Amino acid sequence: MLVIVDVQKCFPASEIVLPAVVSEVRQAKRRKESIVLVQYGVGARSLGRLTRELKGYKYLRVNKHNDDGGGPLFTSLMRCMFDNRLNVQNINLSSVKSIKICGVNTSACVIKTVRSLSFLRIPIKVLSGACANNLGHSKLHDNVCHNMSLRRMNKWKNVQVI
Repeated sequence: MLVIVDVQKCFPASEIVLPAVVSEVRQAKRRKESIVLVQYGVGARSLGRLTRELKGYKYLRVNKHNDDGGGPLFTSLMRCMFDNRLNVQNINLSSVKSIKICGVNTSACVIKTVRSLSFLRIPIKVLSGACANNLGHSKLHDNVCHNMSLRRMNKWKNVQVI
């Protein structure tokens, strides 16, 4: 399963990771893997290029109201298991062998979502080349936060940063 966190218009770092995220989406589609878009806020919109890449492919869209997308994602996955009307490509929590995760902001939304999902004890791969921190304070500060977050996630037992 590929989980894409907050690649939205309102986050400038989304433009930075977009080419790598689109590449991951193409690979996931070729392998017929499930894809989940986790978005911050009700009515949130992912970048147009990303949604165009997903056109015609059944994917799950999950809205969250804080930095942690793990809880809403888990709830949505459970709903997909028990509601046959939700026709989403390969979404079945019991058949998920691994989770790949990418998106923005590494030091907030990505790390908190990974932390929540790590309790499922499913192997998680954080795609570092498809993650970035928002360019808010300074590029140096954002890079330091990004790298520290990746090192921290790599220490969790079922999480691997690649």
